[in-house]
Amino acid sequence: MKLSTKMLAVVLVLTVAVMIFSNFILKQEYDKIDKSDLYWNFAKILEQPFKYVKIENSNITNVVFESNPKFSVRINKGWYYFDRGVIKTYIRNDTLFILFPKTEELEFHMQQWMRNMVLVRVFAPQLVSLESYNSNFDLFKLNQPNLDIHLSGKSETEVETYSPIFNKLNISGSDSSIIYFEMSPDIKGSQTIYIDSVNATLKGLSWLGLNHAQVKSINENIEDSSAIGLSGVTLRKIKNENASNK
Repeated sequence: MKLSTKMLAVVLVLTVAVMIFSNFILKQEYDKIDKSDLYWNFAKILEQPFKYVKIENSNITNVVFESNPKFSVRINKGWYYFDRGVIKTYIRNDTLFILFPKTEELEFHMQQWMRNMVLVRVFAPQLVSLESYNSNFDLFKLNQPNLDIHLSGKSETEVETYSPIFNKLNISGSDSSIIYFEMSPDIKGSQTIYIDSVNATLKGLSWLGLNHAQVKSINENIEDSSAIGLSGVTLRKIKNENASNK
């Protein structure tokens, strides 16, 4: 057998051996995954308790909070292993800080990929307040009676609640912030939300959507360029109250 033929045979054998070994390692890693975990493809980077969230510069992508008995912050593994450490997370005084890099610091192809992804998922039993600057931060599967939301810059927050009842909402939005509330699509039946009290302060081009809510009391401080979307029931209630006060 020629030397070149022998060398080719050795290369083929080594290639097959490497493939078999790689598949073995990958299978071992796959077997370690908890298949009952819906978000097994997210790496846990923090598991400390917190009550408040402060997030900056995530409007390049999507961040989601979900109610869960266990505290954790997870990063999409596709991003985490590509450039771990770019997203900063830490807890100080019961506040979870999530800090993204500024958009101009990221390459264009990475920006395009990030826009279509949920890169970070946050879990906790409940969230007392959210402070968001230039960020997309959605609240899903929420099941609590009170909530404070403070948005600034170009920020957007969608609240999908499991519970149709809120006691009190404190909302503030400035610059070009968008906040809207609706029932979770997981909940069948009525999509109406019932809110006892809303305190709303809106500035700039901010918008608050309460279109599917029946609100008993609204204390609002809204600039001319801002707006609130209200349901017909709430609008008629306000109209009747104004008429009775004349």
